[in-house]
Amino acid sequence: FFNAGGAFIQQPPNRTHPDFPGELPYSGMAGFSPGAGARIEALFYDAIGLEVQLIRAWDQVQSKYTINGVDVGFKIKQPAWHVPIHLQAGIPGSVMRAYVFGGVEIVVPGKVDFPQPAGVPWTMNASGDTWHMWSFGVGFEPKLNIANVDLRFPIQLRGAASTPYSSFATDRATYDITEDGALVGMEYDLRWQYYASVNIGLSWFFP
Repeated sequence: FFNAGGAFIQQPPNRTHPDFPGELPYSGMAGFSPGAGARIEALFYDAIGLEVQLIRAWDQVQSKYTINGVDVGFKIKQPAWHVPIHLQAGIPGSVMRAYVFGGVEIVVPGKVDFPQPAGVPWTMNASGDTWHMWSFGVGFEPKLNIANVDLRFPIQLRGAASTPYSSFATDRATYDITEDGALVGMEYDLRWQYYASVNIGLSWFFP
């Protein structure tokens, strides 16, 4: 199936540091994350189900800082494996099955692509470890019923959230601050706060 997703991080409300005057830099971020994958789904009477997906997503977010009155944009790319594991509760039908689902989504990130933005006076980096989100949504499976073969055209709308998610900038990034209060570097700890996606594909069901 094809996965069209989006990653989002809100600006943390608390951006203070005892060694830094003013507010620490940390802007909200968002970006489009295309991907593709496969899934295995087991159904009981076409009503209760368990599914496991494996998605290769090319996650990315972008944002900007305003430095000396000039907007400086930047983009962070991080390919990742997304592994949603969901329980389903659905309404069987001869033409279409509709269902709701919920579960956990494990994210295994790859190498970060984050060039140093021109015009930013401090060093910027990003890294991330394996983490998880809670995911939920609705799905629809129109049945094609071709030559007595149970082929379906699954459409899934999925949302996910990382909870808890700190409201402090110092929990979301590591800041390198000198003794005289100058910021010389920062490194983002990449974990998406929210994630939304649409999956569209083709499935074959058999007894």
